[in-house]
Amino acid sequence: MGTGPSPYLDFQDSVSYLRGAHALKFGAEVTHIEADQNTTDFRGVDINFQGGLAFAGSTALEDYFAGTPNFGSVTVGNGVRKMVWWHYAGFVQDDWRIKPRLMLNLGLRYEYNQPMREVNNLLGNFDPNSSTGIVQQGQPGVGSTLWKPDHKDFSPRVGFAWDVTGKGTTVLRGGSSVTYTTLFARAFMDNGPQNGSAGNVAVDPSGASCNPGEGGCPASGKLGGTIDLGQPAFNPPGPLCTPPNCLNWSSTVPAFPQSGIACTKASQCTIYAVDPHLKTPYMVNYNFGVQHSFGSNLSLDVGYVGNRGYNLLTQIDVNQCQLDTSGNCLRPYDGHPASPGHTASIGNFPYLQIINEQTNAAHSNYNSLQATLTKRASHGLDFTAGYTYGHGLDNGSLNFQGQTPQDSAHPEREYASGDFDIRHRLTVTAGYAIPGKKGYVQLLEGWKLNTIVTVQTAQPWLALDATSSHDFSTGGSHVGDLTDRWNITGNPADFRSGVNSIPFCGVDPSLPLGTPFTTSTIICSSTSVPYGTAYANFPSSLGSKCVAADAAYSSATNPSNLATAGCFVSTNGNSVLTPNAMGTFGNMGRNIFRDSGFKNVDFSVFKDFKFRERFGAQFRWEIFNIFNHPNIANPYGASNTSFLGAKLNNSGSFGSGGSTPDVAAGNPLVGSGSSRVMQLGLKLTF
Repeated sequence: MGTGPSPYLDFQDSVSYLRGAHALKFGAEVTHIEADQNTTDFRGVDINFQGGLAFAGSTALEDYFAGTPNFGSVTVGNGVRKMVWWHYAGFVQDDWRIKPRLMLNLGLRYEYNQPMREVNNLLGNFDPNSSTGIVQQGQPGVGSTLWKPDHKDFSPRVGFAWDVTGKGTTVLRGGSSVTYTTLFARAFMDNGPQNGSAGNVAVDPSGASCNPGEGGCPASGKLGGTIDLGQPAFNPPGPLCTPPNCLNWSSTVPAFPQSGIACTKASQCTIYAVDPHLKTPYMVNYNFGVQHSFGSNLSLDVGYVGNRGYNLLTQIDVNQCQLDTSGNCLRPYDGHPASPGHTASIGNFPYLQIINEQTNAAHSNYNSLQATLTKRASHGLDFTAGYTYGHGLDNGSLNFQGQTPQDSAHPEREYASGDFDIRHRLTVTAGYAIPGKKGYVQLLEGWKLNTIVTVQTAQPWLALDATSSHDFSTGGSHVGDLTDRWNITGNPADFRSGVNSIPFCGVDPSLPLGTPFTTSTIICSSTSVPYGTAYANFPSSLGSKCVAADAAYSSATNPSNLATAGCFVSTNGNSVLTPNAMGTFGNMGRNIFRDSGFKNVDFSVFKDFKFRERFGAQFRWEIFNIFNHPNIANPYGASNTSFLGAKLNNSGSFGSGGSTPDVAAGNPLVGSGSSRVMQLGLKLTF
């Protein structure tokens, strides 16, 4: 994917006016925003070789040479997008000195974010009220934008400061405000298939073909519009490829056959949609604190800081599969009639599978106690020490490229500690200027030692089963969102992540396929030893706990999946994770596990030189992670969603961070959490 140049034009001005005890300020802002993107992968992406397709018993390498992939996808159509919109804002503010020791701050801001539009109408959407379910920007009845304007974004603000003693040594401060966020284009132009679908036609599925004999498909066989951007599956799992559908390794022709997107009941399409009533997300912020000075060089700030987020963006599958009493997958828009336990479909679009809709279904809640001790430079020493005790909760931490809920019909059940929740965090920055002595070519003066210490407790990590061969909540029909979570029996704290994966128990691979999961057929292992070798000090007999725990969740109507997926057992043997029974969701909540925390100490030495009055130089020796303390990445990746150890279907890596945080974030060496790194620098001043 290529982006740019994305020009940004901003015009703003303000006027200040003093009148008595009031300091008034008025301002306005007009912004024109453009976001340009060129989607790539038109020659193929995610070509997967698993073996067994070129001939019976073939290896993945042999399948590769034969050109018989297990799965692949390719982007087709016009990938160029230019999104534009205007942003308008105005505000009025009054800093009112009620008394010499009391200041009141009042303000009101209004802003309007115009809904985004693509300049060539190359955006589409899902509209259940249309004849085809898929509409294109600019079509009659759709308009030039995909969601309606939001004209009610008023932001009141209030704050105060009170000098308690009149000496300026103790000050109480507090305030509250409403702050609206700015929607960004990438959330609507670059949303991949986060719930495991074969391909994603983003927000522009128009132009795909369909079968006129199926419900909702027009006689023309086209779903409307002219754009045709997406990732149709190439040689999906199951059938062997037959020419010309095999990969072509010739250097003169494309490896992938270039074809359009066909959406039929037998080969359903996954689409991305936007709520036509989308609102601008906003935060309500509030804080109260006291600042006290101990002399002229030392001060302490203690305060409460909190906020709540409303109308936050998240994506849900509005067409999620639901099982009927016979175990058949029914979708809200597939055209099914009423049946026992199910109402009739609310739409007739059998050629659509997953419909990921960007909507305002997320909310957040954060509360914290914050303390900061500051010592200004005196006797060569200065430092700032900050401590935060807080808790952040939400039901969707990421507003794009985040996972859909396990149960999209109940996104509120995802409410838990957020991806960024850090309960305790301590940071200390300090510097000490060593007393110098003139002479000796300035070698005994101008030296300063600096350090930054960061200690924080563990962050949560998400665990999910993301393999289509499982898909247990939909009865193993391979049409689900691939966001299943398993059942947990015991304490989530027993599954703290680290260097090694969590011990896995599965049926001995040397036994025939279909062998039941029993205490006599299982082997338990971890990444510290090859699978098939008993895990040291972890007898396979502990797998009996998996059998006992699984019995509580499985039944004749909801069969067990232990033999298919195995289970995970904590190293102390007290807790187990077992796969959700067929046709059910697991009881495992979102973000119930924690990583191993973060500890880091940076250190640097500065040496200043003076050359006459106007010229100087500073030499720096900086050491990051001076003690080379190993920090292991979060298995889920927190904000970067690396997923290196978050997938329950990967017995060899589940629960392992898989790398240091900087590597997981794609920023090695200079990123946070790396191994020891040193750098030298020279700064010249004149």
